[in-house]
Formats: sequence, structure tokens, C-alpha cells
Amino acid sequence: MRLAALLDIELTISIKDIKKSKEDSTYRSYVLYYKTKNDQYDSVDAKLKGRGNFRLRECFFPPLWLKISKHDAKGTPFVHNRKLKLVLPCENAKQNELIVKEYLCYKIYEIISGYYFKSRMVNVALTEMRGKNERTFNIKGIFIEDMSDLTRRTHSKERKSLKLLPGALQDTSAIQLYLFEYLIGNTDWSVPYTHNIRILSFDDKTVPSVVPYDFDHSGIVDAPYAQPAEELLMKSVLERRYRGYCVTDLKVFEKTIALYNRLKNDIYSLFTKCSLLDAKYIKSITRYLDEFYATINDPKSWQKDFAYPCDKNGTGNVVIKGLKED
Repeated sequence: MRLAALLDIELTISIKDIKKSKEDSTYRSYVLYYKTKNDQYDSVDAKLKGRGNFRLRECFFPPLWLKISKHDAKGTPFVHNRKLKLVLPCENAKQNELIVKEYLCYKIYEIISGYYFKSRMVNVALTEMRGKNERTFNIKGIFIEDMSDLTRRTHSKERKSLKLLPGALQDTSAIQLYLFEYLIGNTDWSVPYTHNIRILSFDDKTVPSVVPYDFDHSGIVDAPYAQPAEELLMKSVLERRYRGYCVTDLKVFEKTIALYNRLKNDIYSLFTKCSLLDAKYIKSITRYLDEFYATINDPKSWQKDFAYPCDKNGTGNVVIKGLKED
């Protein structure tokens, strides 16, 4: 997969005010500058609001909602995505590589499934207003399409009902998701509570599908603040734990395992050919991916790991505390 060129943008905001915007649910008005195809900068009026929970609370740079009116979006790169999420590093520009890693998680799922959130990396010159003082940070970010754009693109609707039973999802879509989260070493998600996943509903005859997002707590990203939930009894996010539903007929995994094997070179290439990653990380992530592929190509290993949720004495069916039904 060829990655899109990075878009250069500039924003001057009050981080303190943006964080307050989540509390009062009010968008703040700013001007977004973006580089055109002619290497010139143009601008568009944009409304911003803080979003998320953990990163909004714990990080210096807040994750953002960005909205641009239909009229203002004409002739800009945002004409087809007038509402976007903007994911930024947590603390500083030294964490830019973490943003690249999370972006590549989105691209992995784009290879695997027909249902995914479109994403694009951006270079962000972010100026923080603090009274009379200003500081500019050169950081990386990820634009992620809004759910409304995803449902329009896939001719679907979002299903917001919670606590779905295992049989309520497409087997293929669900198991693709479960193995993807296992591949990247992510346990920070839940289908019943729609935590870091969304449900796509099509019609009365079609079983819903799932779409994941937010991968900063995964082993592939390995953010310094990421910790597995205590209830899972895991040492670190680098440890893989299969968090899908209990499946007694393990043969249902074989088709999806074959899919992951067919896509192996494409998945590795996302990392090995990414010029934004250093050689040390590429080497370590190759080993991490090797471990996944060693497991899925050893029947005893994958059957043991993927049957774990059926173990009543294990943590495969633990409901993580703090998940909210909203």
C-alpha cells in the first residue's frame, strides 16, 4: 500500500480553552492554514473542540474534533471530510513516532477489512496561545474521518445499541477484528460496550460489522503511558492477549488465518518501507510481527491462545472497569 503524502497544516489555539470545550460541548472558532499543491499556504475557518477521555485528561496536546462548513470547505482538501478527528502526540514532538505507529495500525486494518476509518497523516505547526506568550510545536498528527463519512461511504448506519451477543456480528468481520487487535497487541477495546469500536448496520438481512479505532494502548505503538488493565493480569502492552469471544468451533479461524498469511508481505511493508520510522524500531516491530505469524502458523499455539476466552478461570471474559455505556 502506498501511503498518502503528508499534508502540512498550521493552527494557533489555546490548549486550555480547547480542553474546556469538551466540558461545555462548544466548538471554538479558529483559522486552519494548509499547504496547497503549489506549496503556498491557504486558510479556512475551522471550529475545534476537545474529544476523547484518557488523552484529553492526561496529555498536553488534546485530541480534537475539527469542523468546517460546507461553504468554506469548497476547493479545499476538506471538501469531502468536513468533520474530522485530529490525533496528536501526547506530550511532545519526541513522540511523533508514536503517531506514525498508530497511523500504520489504521493502515493495517485498511488492508484487512473493507470496513475501516480512512486516515491521513499531517505535519502540524501548532502554536499554543498562553496570555501574551506563544510557543510553536512541530508535531505529527492523524486526520481520521467521521463516522458519518464512513457510513455514507459504506452505505450503512451506525448501530449504537450495546451489549451485543457473539452471534450478533458477522463471523468474518468479527474474527478479522479479533485477530487484528491480537496482532497489534491491543486489549483496550470492547464490542459489548462499543469501546474503541463502532458497529455498522446494513439492512435487516445483513449481520452488522465492526470497525476499530484508537490504538495508542497497543503493543505495536508501545506508548510510555500505556498499561494493560489490572484485571487482565498482564505485565505490559507488549504481551498479547486474545480478547475475542469464546468460540468452541476453532475451525472458523482458519479462513481468517489464511487471509492474514496472504497479506503478510503487505503488512510488513507498511513498516519496513516507512521512511518516518527509524531502523531500530523497524527491526523490533519485525520481530513483534514475526511472533504473531509464528503463532497463527502453529495450530497448537493459536488454538490455545484463541480458545482462552472459553477458560472460566482465565481473564478472557473480564469486563474492564471504567467502560461506560455511552
